[in-house]
Amino acid sequence: MKKLLAMILSLILVLGASAACAEGITIRFSTQNVPESAPYIGMEAFKSTLEELSGGEISVELYHSGSLYAADAEYDAISNGDLEMMLTDQYWLMDYMPYMSTLTAGYIFKNYDHMNAVLNGEIGERLYEDVAATLGLRPLGACYFGSRVLSFRKGLGKTVETPDDMAGLTFRMPGTTAYLFLGEALGANPTPLALGEVYLALSTGTIDGQDNPLVMLDSNKFYEVTESITLTNHTLSSVWPAISEDFWQGLTEEQQGWIREAADAMIAACDAYVLNQEATLADSFRDMGITIIEPDIDLWMEHVQQYYLSNEEMTSTWDMDLYNEIVALVK
Repeated sequence: MKKLLAMILSLILVLGASAACAEGITIRFSTQNVPESAPYIGMEAFKSTLEELSGGEISVELYHSGSLYAADAEYDAISNGDLEMMLTDQYWLMDYMPYMSTLTAGYIFKNYDHMNAVLNGEIGERLYEDVAATLGLRPLGACYFGSRVLSFRKGLGKTVETPDDMAGLTFRMPGTTAYLFLGEALGANPTPLALGEVYLALSTGTIDGQDNPLVMLDSNKFYEVTESITLTNHTLSSVWPAISEDFWQGLTEEQQGWIREAADAMIAACDAYVLNQEATLADSFRDMGITIIEPDIDLWMEHVQQYYLSNEEMTSTWDMDLYNEIVALVK
């Protein structure tokens, strides 16, 4: 009788394990970005790569446009175990880990290759381990989201070639301390405004200009109300696909390897899309009649970096060893 009960119990355990295997693992991946955006294009590559590598053992559900969680609810959902993945970056992380503000400095990244070497190299790996240990959220790398440039409304009647030309202009920036300070460093009078309100504000003259990557000027149709664009490339934007650390630690090494390969595929797809767009959009906008200014980048870089380094309040949270390590890497 005891042997029979043992056999039945073993059979139940085997069937239970088989059922769990058959059910597989589901990763819910949330973003505020729209389907046409570079990050979401990257997320689609993540999904297809992971599902193929795992042979269907891991499935990925993508949620765009904040359809699953609003931006301010994603991290809570991660913490509560209701969400497995989200996108993050240094601007969000600095509210929890102040030294991340180091990475928000204008011109800290000189170009795409420099940014990629930092955020997808040894420095990035060290930062991501710290984020995982501190917040229970593990970034898997950084996707390029474009170089931010300055654009100005129709009817402004002037072009901007130097920081001095920004004086007196009402300039929209995202509503965070780091971005508003960057607006000051660029020489403008920065004002916070939601992205969804920028088009109307440019068309009515409520603001004189705004900053965003060229791909955002295209996807949000800001070019329709733009007179000139100055290619300052003052900040290289990135988004970091991040996974719940609790969920991550519950995976096998093989499963973690699949996810890392999928994250690499996401980065490659997103970066390729943005770089291709940046290579052609300036000329496309020029063909529309928009004036394209290619300024002296060294002049802007010197002005902006000096503004940061002379402000002790802004740099008080910086990790200066990290800052110097990043600056040295470009050399």
